[in-house]
Amino acid sequence: MDGFLVQNHRGFTLLELIIVIAILGIISVTVVARYKGLKREAATAHADSVFQTAQTTVARHFAKKLMGAISDNITSCADMVSYMTEDPTKAGWTCSGTNLKATIGGSAFEIRIKSAETSTSRAELCCTWESPNCPKCS
Repeated sequence: MDGFLVQNHRGFTLLELIIVIAILGIISVTVVARYKGLKREAATAHADSVFQTAQTTVARHFAKKLMGAISDNITSCADMVSYMTEDPTKAGWTCSGTNLKATIGGSAFEIRIKSAETSTSRAELCCTWESPNCPKCS
């Protein structure tokens, strides 16, 4: 009877342990790769959101100008940010001349005033990252 119990209490073989460790390694590599992709997608979504806010701001500013409510032009990043309802500089964006820049999740993003607002046309914006939501700066 004792011999019978000893045979049923054996542990895992080295091969079984190696297979389990290999499977866990494959799963962890997949999870890390997916996490990095999600991190980049989140950074791009944030930058797209700031770009859309900037686009709305310059359009609204130009409409007010056409109605005679204001007379100044948006010619710099500081002008644009001063009219934005959400100040992007509080979220880590910085103004420099006609550029609004940020580094999010290790990726650089930049919104540029491609052409300044005039009495007959609104300011045109472009971005430096790949996005269907904004024209790419050349």
